[in-house]
Order: sequence, then C-alpha cells, then structure tokens
Amino acid sequence: MNSTQLYVRVVLSTLALLGAPQAVSAQSDEPAAEPSVEPAIIHRPSATLRSNEQVLIETRIVGDWKLEQAWVDARPLGSQGEYRRFALKRTGDDEFAAILPKEMSVPPGIEYYIASRAQDDTERVHFASREEPYRLMVRPTAAEVTERHRLERYDNDRSQFRLRAEYTAYGRRNVGPGEVSIDASGEDLVTDANSDAYWVAELEYTYRVLTWLHDFRFGIGRLRGSQPTVTVDGESRGLNDGYGSDTPLGEPGYDYGYGEANLAFLDNLSVGTRLILGASDQGFAAGAGATVRIGRISGTHFAVGGEIQDEVGNRGWMAFRWDTVPDVPMALTIELTKRPDEGGPTGTRLLYDVGVEASEGLTLDARAGYASRSAGIEGGFVGGLGATYEF
Repeated sequence: MNSTQLYVRVVLSTLALLGAPQAVSAQSDEPAAEPSVEPAIIHRPSATLRSNEQVLIETRIVGDWKLEQAWVDARPLGSQGEYRRFALKRTGDDEFAAILPKEMSVPPGIEYYIASRAQDDTERVHFASREEPYRLMVRPTAAEVTERHRLERYDNDRSQFRLRAEYTAYGRRNVGPGEVSIDASGEDLVTDANSDAYWVAELEYTYRVLTWLHDFRFGIGRLRGSQPTVTVDGESRGLNDGYGSDTPLGEPGYDYGYGEANLAFLDNLSVGTRLILGASDQGFAAGAGATVRIGRISGTHFAVGGEIQDEVGNRGWMAFRWDTVPDVPMALTIELTKRPDEGGPTGTRLLYDVGVEASEGLTLDARAGYASRSAGIEGGFVGGLGATYEF
C-alpha cells in the first residue's frame, strides 16, 4: 500500500467518525413511541360491613391518565331506585377511593358497580355491572337486632292510638258518724246504691322507639264522679265534709293530660314513668306514677304500679297480662284506689280485660269487674270499652 492510499483511508475514517454523532443526534430528536396501556381498575371487595359506618371503596387504577373520570354507582341492597354516583378520587400514586355516606350503611346492605369514561367518551364497566351489581352485606349492631325483633312483635307497627272509657259504681257502704248533717242517731245509715260512682275516658297516642326507650305516650282524659248519698225518712241527703258542716261535698273530677315513657333495658324487665297535669273546680292538680313490669312489655308480663294524684286520689295496682291465645290479649288486675275523691274511703277493684283483633291493626276490648269500698256491705261493678288502632 503506497502513501497515497493510506492517506485516503485515514481521511475516510476520520469523516466516518465525525458523521456518527450527527446520526445519533438525529435519532434522539425523534419523539419516543407512547407505550400501549389499556386502562384497568382493580378492586378487591369486602364481604361484609358494620352498620352505620362510613363506606370506603378502594381501587387501583392502571393507566389512569387515559381516563376522564372513574366512579362507583351504589344504592341500598334490594332497592329498585336509581343509583347514586360517587367519584373515585386519588389517594396515592395509582390508588383511588370513593366514600359512601353513613346513611347508606344500613342492613341488609349495599349494591354497587365500578365504571369509567375514557378521554374519547367511551364508557367501560370494570367491576360487577348495573344489571348485576356486587352485594356488600351490612351487619346490624346488637341494638338494631333487638329493635328489629321488638318491631316484629308489633307487626312492624310503631304508632298506636287508643280510646277507652269505663264506669265504676262502688255499691253501698256504711256511713260513719259526722258524714251526714242530719240527726240520724240510732239508725244504721248506708249509702244509696250506685250513688258512689265515677267514669273516666282517655285518648292516648303511643310511639314505639324500641331501643332502651321502648316507647313514649301522650294522652288526655276526663274523670267525673258523684258523691254518695243516704236516704233518711224518704229524703236523699249528700254527705258532708265530716266535720258537722251541712254543706254537701262538691262533685269530684278533673280534666287532665299526661306524658309517659317506658324504659326497657332488658327484654323481660321494663320501667314506666308518668307525669300528670290537670285542672278541677278546686284549681290546678298534678300527679305522677310509675310501673315496673316483669316479662315482655308487648306480651305476657306481671306489673306493679301506682299513681299519686291531687284532688281525685291515689291508686296502686298489680296486674297480670297474657297473650297465649292468638289475637286475644287478656289481663287480670287488682287495684286499691281513692278515686274519685282523695278524701273518700279506700276502694278495691277487681278487673278482667279481654281484647279481640277485629281487623288488621284494630283491636276492640272490654273490661268487667267488681268494686267495693272499705266498710262496704254490698259490692258494685265496673264496665268499660276500648279500641286500639296500630299503624
């Protein structure tokens, strides 16, 4: 190889080396091809959820930059209504979540599906579907289970109206010295038959909460009584105040309203309290009462209770109620009372109640019984009717 040929080769090699970077540079200026990624939403669902908790639907989105929007459509389990839409929002690099409100977290559960819309407005379902949504079961709390069981005992009726009226006649009794203003010495005076009597009528509304507060009640009532009379020498005479006055006692009675709350911390033990406010011819009258029940308040139970009342007198009772005959509730009660006048002798009433379900939600009941005063020589009677409507 001569010197001329060697020189040519050196020049060509040098030119080749100088041109290589330009080729590389030209290639690096071209944009890199975008990798082909199909957007996907990955979701691992929960099987159950606790009641009244915030619902968090967590996902991982691959290729989220290609999506315009992603969401969760949800509604109560078994509902035929419209779905509510909740957006999936970023919580990490490729992590997204939707938050459903607590009010949706109620038994029996929630049904939902997950979908997205791409930048070209193409919509795609990624998990479950609108027609076949995923069912997330919600576990009720112990309190909710108790409430549901109690509500089933009332055929799912929470409200109740009750109207009742009854009449009590105590029969005849001996009249003590000073109870009449005429001289009847030497005679055994007794009250006239059915002159010592009273009637009462009440309208009551009950709402059943069925938690530890089983129910609360509001009612209005009217009580009217008559003072006993005696007949001497063919003349009927009213009793006086017992202190020699010849002014007959006024007719007892009052109009009143009351509020009551029944607390049931256990299924077989409940306590009721009552506040009574009323007015009579003598002025304002107030009272209070309480009841303790052993057994289910909605079914068979034993109750002991009492009331302290101005004007019309106190009373106390024991009662046994049972519902062993379907749709025919019954009760037996023994009551000691001063009604209708707190100044009168103590009376005793033995009562039997029976009800019959006349139609759905409507129960008719009747009361019959025996009534007598202390020092009584002849008993009287009790009769009453009532109606209860539940809804």
